[in-house]
Amino acid sequence: MIQTTMTTSTITQTNTQKIRITFLMRSAQGGGAERVTIALANQLAAKGYHIDFIFIQAVGPFLQDIDHRIHVIDLGVRRTLLAPVKLYQQLKRHRPDVLISALNYINIMAIMACRCLKGKRPKTMITEHGTLSAVLESLRGTGKLVPMLMQRCYPFADRIIAVSHGVADDLAQQLQLSPQQIQTIYNPMDFDKIFSKKNIPLNHPWVNCGIPLILGAGRLVEVKNFPLLIAAFERVRAQQACRLVIIGEGEKRTELETQIQSSAYAQDIALLGFSDNPYQWMAAANLFVLSSRTEGLPTVLIEALLCGTQVISTDCPYGPREILQDGQFGSLVPVDDVAALAAEMLKKLQHTSAPQIDLTTLAQRFGQDSITLQYEQEIQQLCSGATA
Repeated sequence: MIQTTMTTSTITQTNTQKIRITFLMRSAQGGGAERVTIALANQLAAKGYHIDFIFIQAVGPFLQDIDHRIHVIDLGVRRTLLAPVKLYQQLKRHRPDVLISALNYINIMAIMACRCLKGKRPKTMITEHGTLSAVLESLRGTGKLVPMLMQRCYPFADRIIAVSHGVADDLAQQLQLSPQQIQTIYNPMDFDKIFSKKNIPLNHPWVNCGIPLILGAGRLVEVKNFPLLIAAFERVRAQQACRLVIIGEGEKRTELETQIQSSAYAQDIALLGFSDNPYQWMAAANLFVLSSRTEGLPTVLIEALLCGTQVISTDCPYGPREILQDGQFGSLVPVDDVAALAAEMLKKLQHTSAPQIDLTTLAQRFGQDSITLQYEQEIQQLCSGATA
């Protein structure tokens, strides 16, 4: 198992002002990786670092969350394959000390662009938010080149950061990397923001109406497996009154709408689209369910726990078992098992008390101050020439 590292080195304001950091992502669309990466950039900007944020396309709802001190650069290309030249030009112009990227194909681009620069090159810190093994069979066209390019390029990264121990182990195995080459740093969570936003009144007829509310949240994509959640809900609804709300947007919306329309309980299921405040819904729900086939570190589980909601998750690779401490803080059910999920949902609705969570422990593991400090220490080590 790859251990999370955290030193006690002192980080001074003088050091931060001398370091220029560039973040690189595809867009600011509504995914977990985008949200936590922007949150990290905001934290570092608030600490005095000079932050640039390069987007392949600067579009998406999370753009509004970017700190005003951050310089946003839009490469303005529609396809990622067309972006490397523009990225190289921006890096040559701005010469950051550290380049932080997220998601595998963007990481490949970051490493290659930095390797092509002459003179002083930015230190590359690449972050992995998902499991490579889970997507190998679904790769199509040029996407099939991604694992090979990762295997060739990743050893040249100055830091490889995985968002969970499971993601780190999987990455090491798939790319035949030494576990010592990969470090685990969990995603940063803004506890204060969650606590304040969850208490904002939610005006919806399904809230506080006496009928139990089940919530799912995430991108409407295949890996999130919302058809499983809907099918399990139908079994529960056949035995007791309840309602299902799913918040999020994605390519599978039409298919999910078709599934819901054909359901005998369509009137009790709602796809509400993207929400800029999911915490209201988490606080209002009697039960939060994660139905995914795979995950990296599903922060929605942590958010639901902080909102005081009972939690059920598929025991998918990787992340849920780490977050829920082997089932201590929520239930784990087999992946793709509709009967097991429905049975656990029904059980939870009949026992409405969420487990007591030690917020101090959660803050140490996932709080943004703790996580940002870990990133700062890695950045300072890179800029001082220290090795991992």
